[in-house]
Amino acid sequence: MRAPNSLLSIRNIGVQLFPRQLDFFLDAYRKATACPYGYLLIDMHASSDPVLRLRTNIFKDEQEEDQDLVRRLGRARSERGARRVIVQKGAGVGGLFAALLTPVLIEVAKSFVTKNA
Repeated sequence: MRAPNSLLSIRNIGVQLFPRQLDFFLDAYRKATACPYGYLLIDMHASSDPVLRLRTNIFKDEQEEDQDLVRRLGRARSERGARRVIVQKGAGVGGLFAALLTPVLIEVAKSFVTKNA
């Protein structure tokens, strides 16, 4: 979005791909390209989930925060401690979601730690 003509081409793509959701597309583009080297992946395959048509940050090196969460879950000494980690990192994730997801994440963290040890 450095030059006005580049925004025009993005808008044209948005009108063609998302005719009724142009504002949504332009907002997603602005958020994705706000940081240096930001990008927006547009997946228009027929079998793709409509919720996942626009994506960003899909590469492995961008998932360091997720690895930190797995490490913190692996260090939790109990399910209660793991729930605290999830609720802290979840930014508003309710207790029900944490209760359902905690045992799964604990097992993932254990397998992750044993593989790397």
